[in-house]
This record gives sequence, C-alpha cells and structure tokens, in this order.
Amino acid sequence: MEAAWTLPACPLRQRRQGSGRAADAVLAASAPAGLGRGVPRLFLPWHAPPPCCEIRFLVLHTYPDGIKAYGHERITTPIGRRGKPVKKLRLIPAENAYAMARYFQGTKGTTVSVI
Repeated sequence: MEAAWTLPACPLRQRRQGSGRAADAVLAASAPAGLGRGVPRLFLPWHAPPPCCEIRFLVLHTYPDGIKAYGHERITTPIGRRGKPVKKLRLIPAENAYAMARYFQGTKGTTVSVI
C-alpha cells in the first residue's frame, strides 16, 4: 500500500529544541524578510482605507456681543457633516465643508473657518 501524501516540511513550522526565547529567535531569524514569527502582515479588512478626497474641519465662531475684537467673548462651535453643531471637530469632505461655509457666511456676528 502506498504512503499517504503529506505536506512538505515548512521551515517556519519546524520544531526547535531549547528554551522558548532561543527557539523564537531562531524561528524569527529563519523567517523571510517582512514576516514576524512566520505571520504574514496582511491588510486587515476592518481597517478603513485612506480617504479618497481632501478632508477639512468646519468651525463657526459666534460673537454674542457683536464685536470681533481681542478681549471680547467668542463661542467656537464645530460643525458636523450635516451642518449641525457637534461636540468635537469632525472631518468633512472639503467640497462639502466649503459649500457649508458659503451658506453660513452671511450670518451676522459670526465668522466661518475651514481648517
């Protein structure tokens, strides 16, 4: 009877003699470049891809006293993707941020910043 077919021995999976750390060092040294301990570095699907367009922050500065000068009160409000105030700065596609800035531009006692 013929022997069953088996996978060829992989140098990354061979058992090494000795303590764990020394064996790990030998295993890491025998691994091809770019691999750590025999585990390939792959693109993981749960990481978001980089943005495909320019992104900006939109901030609305409101002056309750109506005076835009040093020493007077200024309220800084970050604006979100839908044009509503949010608690912290949100990234918005640049085209949308500039369109919303033009919309808010005419409001009295305010200044709009696209950062």
